[in-house]
Amino acid sequence: MNGSKVEELHALMRDYFEEFRNNYAECAVLYSGGLDSSIVAFMASRVMAARAYAVGIEGSHDLKAAEEGALELRIPLVKITASSADVVEACGQLCAIFEDALERKPDRLELSIYSPMTLAMKHVREELVFTGQGADEVFGGYDRYRKMSVHERSAAMRDDLSALLTNGIGRDRAIAMRFGKKLSTPYLSEGITHFSRALDDSDRFMDGQNKFLLRKLALQMGLSAGTRAKKAMQYGSGFERIISKEKRNL
Repeated sequence: MNGSKVEELHALMRDYFEEFRNNYAECAVLYSGGLDSSIVAFMASRVMAARAYAVGIEGSHDLKAAEEGALELRIPLVKITASSADVVEACGQLCAIFEDALERKPDRLELSIYSPMTLAMKHVREELVFTGQGADEVFGGYDRYRKMSVHERSAAMRDDLSALLTNGIGRDRAIAMRFGKKLSTPYLSEGITHFSRALDDSDRFMDGQNKFLLRKLALQMGLSAGTRAKKAMQYGSGFERIISKEKRNL
């Protein structure tokens, strides 16, 4: 991989965050301790006072990873430890948000993915909230991509990104708006998505790793998240386990 691509991506990210400098003194980052949110937290903390918010059940992967990552980043962390009742309540709030804003109910997968975000937004104090949404579609984060041919992978990623930009991001914004927050998704910015269209397959998949370019950037920043395997939010937070047990109450 040409190192200039890492530098170009870094510059694009830096420019994106710089646009907020004059209007915001502080921000929140929805944080799992993983690759995507660690890069976002690193960049945000260079521009304004950043606070990380991590959600999970007691002993969950994401709470542990977030605690370690926040120490490395030297940013304050708010750990939101969810009980079964909290998960059920967040699912109820999510259903209400979907029905009001999207005129439908969340499907089973959406329920497990977006209920942690709903609970996090309830606790966020800052108006501006950054997330790592879109990194998987833009830089090849899903495990299923690795099982495809280069041609199949390119088509699948293109379709997934289009669906996210057309419909998916509306879910995130609806949740943020319900709590009076401004949502910002750096990986879905025009500059980053335009940059990604010119990437080679090897910029995303190399040496058995996905999101290879992002990992190179993280390591350049000195972030150990660059070597961590992906953990889906619903599993990393432990919410999927609770939802499966409490499905009769949802």
